[in-house]
Amino acid sequence: MKVTTTVPSNRHSLSGFKADISRLPATIEHKPSRIGGLIITLFGLLFAAVPLTVIVHALGQAEFDMSLLMLLPFLAAGLLFAGAGLTLFTKRKQFTITTDQVELRQTSIFGQKHWTVPLAEYEGVLYRTETRSGGRSRVRHTVHVLWLWHEDFSKAVQLAETRLERGLREHWENICRTLNVPAVQMDGDEMLKRMPEDLDKSVEELAKEQKVDIGHDAPAPPPPGLQVKDDLRGQEILLGPRALKAVPIVIGGAIGGVFYYVAQAFDDAPEIFGYVGLGFAGLMGLALLWMLLCRYSVLLRRDGVELGWQTPFGMTASKTVPANEIESVTITQHNNADCVQIATDKKQHHFGGETDAASRDWLRNRIRQHLAGHHGSLR
Repeated sequence: MKVTTTVPSNRHSLSGFKADISRLPATIEHKPSRIGGLIITLFGLLFAAVPLTVIVHALGQAEFDMSLLMLLPFLAAGLLFAGAGLTLFTKRKQFTITTDQVELRQTSIFGQKHWTVPLAEYEGVLYRTETRSGGRSRVRHTVHVLWLWHEDFSKAVQLAETRLERGLREHWENICRTLNVPAVQMDGDEMLKRMPEDLDKSVEELAKEQKVDIGHDAPAPPPPGLQVKDDLRGQEILLGPRALKAVPIVIGGAIGGVFYYVAQAFDDAPEIFGYVGLGFAGLMGLALLWMLLCRYSVLLRRDGVELGWQTPFGMTASKTVPANEIESVTITQHNNADCVQIATDKKQHHFGGETDAASRDWLRNRIRQHLAGHHGSLR
């Protein structure tokens, strides 16, 4: 008995969709919004009706003038809109995945499309993140996407799209087991593949089996901008100063400046305005100083990797990722920047987005080496 997933027309929402590939055959149905198609069709017909009426009336009255040809582009645009709306209204797309092939059946008012591709031709199930803009009134957001990946993108099949990271990695790995294909993710510009039998193995186990690249056997010296020190806790790598959040600092400083200006420029202004302005300026100065003094810390310990912020008062907001839970260390995109990613079944940790490419590569390789058992000092 096959399982069927219907992809909602609002798949770009917060929850998105996840295809059910718990058993085969599995079907994924795309049904675009009929209401949206109807609205676009009506808009196109109305848009085309105006120039069409003018041209027909002129022909009926034998008053056709060559200047009316300028209306033809508007008529064509309206008809194109109507055609696009009809396609959206009638289009139905269905992917069927079996143990040995992937099949597409697509129908619309303008015809049908059908193809089959052997499952063996697919690279695997690709997990990647994308940063998308929500428009002028909405902030950018990160979207997590799963694809049954083919080198010919027209043959690729989208299996999931959601803004919610929780549970997606487990879903990704379960799909790979069901289809018996590799789990694929980007590591910088390269594709990193893990076979189904390796999905629950840690980096340490994969390194012993020589299934993960850990770079040189001996740790290389760190590039400029990274500070490395050894102590009783382990080896700590400090990244550059915290990125300055210019916008809130400028806004806060401007507010403080306005209050102080009002207090100085107008004799009848309350005296407290001056103190409020100085207070805002002081707070922004402290915030700027704090950002300059804080550095992101990656502490390589015997039992795992501790991540947090190193401040003048010690480590804050730290979390330890156990070594036996880390399944991959890669370079990936997060929040529109390339970052180092440490992934476990429970969570993905990102850092290093403000460093250069050489520092990110070094960090990735050094963490892999540490997890593989190379704990040597870099001094």
